[in-house]
Amino acid sequence: MNEDQAKRAYKDYCTQKDRKRQMIRSEDMGDGSWLFVEVDEPSRNGRYEGVAVRADGGVFTFHGALGKVLRRSQGKLGTPKSCERF
Repeated sequence: MNEDQAKRAYKDYCTQKDRKRQMIRSEDMGDGSWLFVEVDEPSRNGRYEGVAVRADGGVFTFHGALGKVLRRSQGKLGTPKSCERF
């Protein structure tokens, strides 16, 4: 998935979920997946939130600093585990 397709998926997801678009940056994960970061507070109790778009077009939100560590440690952006959804 290229950046334009991913941005369109992000925009459509936000519209569908009545979510305010507030992307501060997009990150190419290198496998066709993209992260659209909306909050990134690099402090001791920092937050990391946004929307992920998988290469297959799946879209979901992510939250928390732990999510950032898990995403960086894995090579591909797969379907979120149940513990990552909550």
